[in-house]
Amino acid sequence: MEGRLAAAASGDGNDNPLPDFDLNGVLPPGHGVPYRATMSQFIRRFTDSTGRAETMAGILRYRSELRSLGITEGFQWIGGPLLEEPPIGAKPRLYRADIVTFHLLPPHADDDATIGGLLAQREDLVKLGQTSESFRAACHLVALRTHRSDPVRFVKLIAYWASTLAHRPDGVWRGFVEVPLVVREIDDEEAKSELVAAETRMKLEMTE
Repeated sequence: MEGRLAAAASGDGNDNPLPDFDLNGVLPPGHGVPYRATMSQFIRRFTDSTGRAETMAGILRYRSELRSLGITEGFQWIGGPLLEEPPIGAKPRLYRADIVTFHLLPPHADDDATIGGLLAQREDLVKLGQTSESFRAACHLVALRTHRSDPVRFVKLIAYWASTLAHRPDGVWRGFVEVPLVVREIDDEEAKSELVAAETRMKLEMTE
């Protein structure tokens, strides 16, 4: 059912650290502290509709594109409508995600100028309009190593993104999720298998 998590989607609850939605239709707020999960757990928990499945596929494509640039070490904070439950009876919606990737620089890019030039060639990974179209997500990159000379600015960035992801536009507190980046394509294969399994399950439910 659109917007409703089937029991099978979240498993028996023992192997998934992500809780059910609260009465506001969001993850219970961690007040700026994310829930931590693997990408497989994340997909298994939230893929309960075609709309969410399409966004999950977009996130996996985005992660693959980052790996192709050598961006493999760090973590991602994921929030937004993808992690919210629409009201009962609401029309099908686009489950857009908000993604902030905190990453170490690739081995071949050891300063701001190099990473800037690298990303200038891939505007599809940094311009919000393009990431929303290509990956169904507003994607932001924060290079960890380049902020060593300005720790105050880095702390402010962390506080800003934590606050942004932890609040809906109407001010309601909500939870968000942290997933690790991966070095090898094969490390996301399990997550892709979870997505295929969820899509198969939804198709079977539609025929019943």
